[in-house]
Amino acid sequence: MTIQVWLDEQDQKMENHTRSATLKFNGKTIWGPRSCHDSVSQLSKAISEADPRFTLENSASARMHVRHIRCISVKNDDKVILDKLSCQGDMRGLVEAIEKVLAEDK
Repeated sequence: MTIQVWLDEQDQKMENHTRSATLKFNGKTIWGPRSCHDSVSQLSKAISEADPRFTLENSASARMHVRHIRCISVKNDDKVILDKLSCQGDMRGLVEAIEKVLAEDK
């Protein structure tokens, strides 16, 4: 089982963020909390499906208007689980946190 998470560029659009998300690996926080769009539940499900050691917990937060300039995708082995979900640019940190913990876990 090999999880891959990556970002692609997209045209800018504005989104309302009403959630806060924290990424955990085996119960330990490795990223966040960060403000997120309601669609974070789709990302959370995809990450956990690709590798159940990861959980992306989310909760309600104050409303923020945020610029989305990227989209995020999740793949497990050869199966794309989430394809190009709109997200903000600082999701790079989530991708890097996953890559770092996987490299250290080898």
